[in-house]
Amino acid sequence: MADERAIYWDSCAFISRLERTADRIQALEELTDQAERGEVRIVTSILALAETAKLGQLDSLLPEEQEELIVSFFDNPYVTVRPLDYRSPATGARVSTRRRGCCPPGYSSVECRSRVPHLG
Repeated sequence: MADERAIYWDSCAFISRLERTADRIQALEELTDQAERGEVRIVTSILALAETAKLGQLDSLLPEEQEELIVSFFDNPYVTVRPLDYRSPATGARVSTRRRGCCPPGYSSVECRSRVPHLG
């Protein structure tokens, strides 16, 4: 959609959404609702997908159930998973150097490279 905006989710956002973390779930559900309506697109990296592979707060689920929960969320049409390449770290470093404050402490170069708002 022409009016659709992109927002970056790191693994912590996906984990909080899937585990329904009390202090974050309302904001994350609002963003998910917006994404379902086509107002925003959730953008992430393949690294975030790998980091989401284990949901610590959902130990009551079997591993197969956790896997299905994770895969089905990432398979939504409003989630875009971007690949990494050998230029990602260097590009992120240049962006954060040029745009002071672009990368909050603890964010990866992938997040800076995406140049979309962070949720972290």
